[in-house]
Amino acid sequence: MIHHVTAGTDGATLALFDPAALPPDFDSRFAEDPVGLAGALQNEGRFWFGGTGGDGSYQFTIAEDEPPPTAPAGAVPTEIFRHDNFQIPSGKLFIAGMEYAANDPMQGSDCTPKGGLSAFAMGRSVEVRPGVHRLVVTQLEYDEDERSAVVGSVLPPGRRVTRGLHQMLLVICYLLAFVLGGIGGLAFVIALLGKLIQGLVGDPLFAVGWHAFPWFAGALLLAGALFAAAQALNRLGWHSLGE
Repeated sequence: MIHHVTAGTDGATLALFDPAALPPDFDSRFAEDPVGLAGALQNEGRFWFGGTGGDGSYQFTIAEDEPPPTAPAGAVPTEIFRHDNFQIPSGKLFIAGMEYAANDPMQGSDCTPKGGLSAFAMGRSVEVRPGVHRLVVTQLEYDEDERSAVVGSVLPPGRRVTRGLHQMLLVICYLLAFVLGGIGGLAFVIALLGKLIQGLVGDPLFAVGWHAFPWFAGALLLAGALFAAAQALNRLGWHSLGE
């Protein structure tokens, strides 16, 4: 029995685990020391995590016997991790951003994005035979043209957005958020201080000019919405490349 599962990331840290293999207090311990706990569980063969440091892909091979060398067309594999006794007691293996690791990744915990994987399509599960297996993790290297072809071929038509456009939208959203937030916030503070001084000295102008404040508040709200949109775009950089 051999499973080959491929997943990619635009910079996030990926995790591979069977929730049934995690300790019962994983959620509370993960909130206190995520890297330390993940590293200890990885050594025990109950968790794997890693990041490409940028746009990249991994192939996970789960096998009962020595897996044959194989990789998707156009990819150059480099083995980066191997464990001969990886624990998959329930047979349900999750592959997701490390921030979604939890005893119940579908519902999440206090230290995951609210709602877990049920609310965010940032991972998936794979059914394998329950038991102890050999896990081999290889990093896949593509040139940019081959990567675009692979990603474009597996995403639904509505999500076939090139990485360049994705990055451009991300930069625009962050830039507008910081500009609007900075200008709107500064103008709001200066205007409010001015009104407080006018009120303290009894200036008759205190009663006028308040119509500008809703515009300042609107700019701040829009900046917040743009920042939230940028964060969502950043999370959507994770994509699954199929089995």
